[in-house]
Amino acid sequence: MKRIFLFCLIALLSISLATAVSLEVTGDDILTIDIQGCVGNSILQIHKPDSVPPLPSTLVDISSGTGDWVHIYDTAASDVTGAYGISVSCADTTIASTSLCVDAPGCLDVDTPDDIPDETPGSPGSSSSNRQPVTCTDWDLCNASLEQSRTCTARYQNPRIEVQECAKCQESWICSEWSSCRNNKNYRTCVDEHQCTTAVTKPHLEKSCASVAGGFPPAGVNNQISPPVDEGFFSNLGTNDNTTETTLTKTLIIWGAVGLVVLILLIFLIVFLVKRKHSSDTNFDDLKKWVHDEAEMGASTEAIHQTLATTQWRPSEVQRAFQELGINAQ
Repeated sequence: MKRIFLFCLIALLSISLATAVSLEVTGDDILTIDIQGCVGNSILQIHKPDSVPPLPSTLVDISSGTGDWVHIYDTAASDVTGAYGISVSCADTTIASTSLCVDAPGCLDVDTPDDIPDETPGSPGSSSSNRQPVTCTDWDLCNASLEQSRTCTARYQNPRIEVQECAKCQESWICSEWSSCRNNKNYRTCVDEHQCTTAVTKPHLEKSCASVAGGFPPAGVNNQISPPVDEGFFSNLGTNDNTTETTLTKTLIIWGAVGLVVLILLIFLIVFLVKRKHSSDTNFDDLKKWVHDEAEMGASTEAIHQTLATTQWRPSEVQRAFQELGINAQ
């Protein structure tokens, strides 16, 4: 009974692990790749065949996403037929992979027993040279899960991925093409496909247009990755080495405009003060005339003072009018 329970438990665990992360690929020339079950960030890699028998060993596309996400890939971009390998590496070290045929029907089919030669080692007419050797790629660099993998293939087997443990995560930087030259600088984006969280061998992300990039070279270049800065950003910085001169010209224009506004305000202020003084002098003449006329008509100084006290004329101005007319203000 315990054995049956243990067997069922192992089977359930196997099913849950097998379905934890899945890759669903649809389409012919344009592939729709649906990544399901990854926790956190994940990196998707697509490899194309570059040898005979076709091994999916050359990276042609790399992309990243979070949680469940979908990636579109056009196989026409690589222009190679055969078995393509697709793998996804999740942040929790879970890995899922699959293979598919592009314009090569049956490239992943397993030969039936009728197709296997009747000769066996040691039988007449046979030799050990009739047995097809297993061909494997080099081991990949050690990833963040402290694992490395390689792809192996044999005559009567589908390509298989072998995984082994390794001691230290080895960075594998994939970079974009260099951006166009702006302000004597080129820029690029680099992604560590192994997610090692270190940057010991990270390539330089910028260089002068006339020089070769120093530092560590990338493990590969992928034109699917865009440079970090687009043409619009560069155009905002200026398109030639005259940026300083242009900035100085703009500054002078701004200060010139400010100076012109201040000058106009000063002119208006001067005109206003002159007009005000002229108006004041004219009104004072009217005051003197009124005082003179009142005195001529026999009005007393006290009566004139009382009348002007009800107006807006200041006592000093009234006193001045009396003095200039030669009238005793007392």
